[in-house]
Amino acid sequence: MKKTCSVMTCEYCDLDVYLNVKLFYESSGYRVFKDKISRDTNLLVVLRGDKEISDHEYTGVVHAYDYVREYKIDWRARFSKASRIFVISPTPPEYPDGVNYVKGYLPVIPELWQSPLKKKDSRPMHISHFKPMGEDQYQQELLKIIKSGLVRVYGKKWDRVDIKAKPLSYCQVNKMFAASSICYGLMYPYQRGKTLSGRMWQAPLQGCFVISEAGTNIAGCPGVIEVMSFSADNLSVIDHSIEKCQALALEAARYWKTATQILADELKLKISLKSVSNRRIFGPRRLLSAIRQTVEQLFRALQIRRMLKLTERRPLYLIVETVNTCNAHCVFCCYGKTKIKPQVLPMDIFEKVIREYSEMGGGAVSLTPVPGEVLLDPHLIKRYEILAKYKNIDQVSFTTNGIAFEKYSDEELKYILKSSFMIQVSIGGLDREGYKSLYQVDQFENVLNSVSRLLVLKKAIGSDAHIHLSFRTNNPNFEDIHREQLEAYKRQGCLISHISWYGNFGGIVKSGEVKDVSIINGSGLAKNETCVYPLLAPSVLPNGLITNCGCVDVNGDSLIIGDAHYNSLRDCWSSKERKNILDSFRQGNLVDLCRQCSMYRPSAHLAEPVYKNIRSYKKLPLEFYLLYGG
Repeated sequence: MKKTCSVMTCEYCDLDVYLNVKLFYESSGYRVFKDKISRDTNLLVVLRGDKEISDHEYTGVVHAYDYVREYKIDWRARFSKASRIFVISPTPPEYPDGVNYVKGYLPVIPELWQSPLKKKDSRPMHISHFKPMGEDQYQQELLKIIKSGLVRVYGKKWDRVDIKAKPLSYCQVNKMFAASSICYGLMYPYQRGKTLSGRMWQAPLQGCFVISEAGTNIAGCPGVIEVMSFSADNLSVIDHSIEKCQALALEAARYWKTATQILADELKLKISLKSVSNRRIFGPRRLLSAIRQTVEQLFRALQIRRMLKLTERRPLYLIVETVNTCNAHCVFCCYGKTKIKPQVLPMDIFEKVIREYSEMGGGAVSLTPVPGEVLLDPHLIKRYEILAKYKNIDQVSFTTNGIAFEKYSDEELKYILKSSFMIQVSIGGLDREGYKSLYQVDQFENVLNSVSRLLVLKKAIGSDAHIHLSFRTNNPNFEDIHREQLEAYKRQGCLISHISWYGNFGGIVKSGEVKDVSIINGSGLAKNETCVYPLLAPSVLPNGLITNCGCVDVNGDSLIIGDAHYNSLRDCWSSKERKNILDSFRQGNLVDLCRQCSMYRPSAHLAEPVYKNIRSYKKLPLEFYLLYGG
């Protein structure tokens, strides 16, 4: 089995860098993954010297490429249990204790980038997004020759200085270097003399000379010409004929092959750059495939970042658990195995929380208790009336076992249907005995009759509420066996789902203690990334306490971030208690509930398609509800 290598960067991923790194480690015998780490990961590669990445449980080898030189990072403190840490940088790290410093830059695979040189444009160019650098001498001089028309410019944000420029894709950048004989570089002042610029390797490989600031070519890269100032006179000192450009491309290829082989040796990697060349990685199809794959990974990373930003200031949705009693005793549930006392959330606390949530912008509200049955709430209709007062509350949903629907009048159910986005009904299969064995009550016929009644009323009033029949059984083949009945429900507009494996409610329900029911054991899961549940929503418990996990903190004693009697929802969401909960995953000091939990979903889950269209707190897509239930 191949060794695994995870390439991590939370801040930004340079596509050209990633493609070089990916091939470098693949040619060393690793299977390479991006932003994915587990207990079995043999090698962790950190790009850009990213300050956000740490893991106190990881025991493998770390390669930290600190080529941006923006942060001062104590790598040993961030990966305290790592067997070895190599810090790769052109200049020594600020915290050398406990790490192996490798003087170098990045692996560069010339064959990935070089293309035949035919015709060259002698007019210089500059490819970069505009950098806000104040009165920096080099930037002011570059702006002057750009505005004079001497230098072409490509990138974003140049309109800030009244310059028209268009951005280029990575493929277009590579083509522009191949078609040009000279380009200008510009580094941030804090980077000069400490690291290299990406154009210092990519441009010369395409036979394009780089004019750069004095003191920046600290590695002696071929084709990089240092100058004391940027001006039209720079061009007179460079012979940029097609022959010289072709010679530069050959020299740069030799230089970077040698530098990359030396880097591999320093990192104790067995790699042959000759074998890399034989892979024909520079073919158009292979390159496009690699770029397409990497772009997809970039979009996933951007989606995760967007979701994290979205939930940083406020919850994506709100859970309010108004009761904690139930009229079933499902064998897979924690109900009856907890120490909570029967309670009903006071109406004044309910309205206070809803008002505060509305003031934060509102959005979706779930009334699903864990554990408990929402239809047993004696004030349910009044709570719906309160929710209706706040126009920012745009979606209301809940999950129910459906047993108590019979206690509600047609008019009350019509009002609930009219006011709900989704009603999820948990049903123990489609036969009476199977239902009784799982739910421990004889209510099968009652529930099916209630579902039929609900569908009739929904049609009568033209409600847009989604009715989701969520079947719970111990038979993985349930959907095949009952296909005709399920299709009949679908024709009536029902959504259908089914599970036969169950969570362990943070270890409250034990694997193997329930006969013929599969309970997932969560203690063996690697939990290095923050779980999505505390990232997305808080839950107000019937006693007024606010937990950061409405999924499994059923006792309200492990993940509490406040009390609705005394604290505002906004303060709870930004509290130190919540920050500590989020940080506990990365720091490896989880509470026992999280350590045992089988419902864990890492923050990487935010890259899944279900989150693609979530760009605000309003009108969450139906797919989201199907994933998270009611």
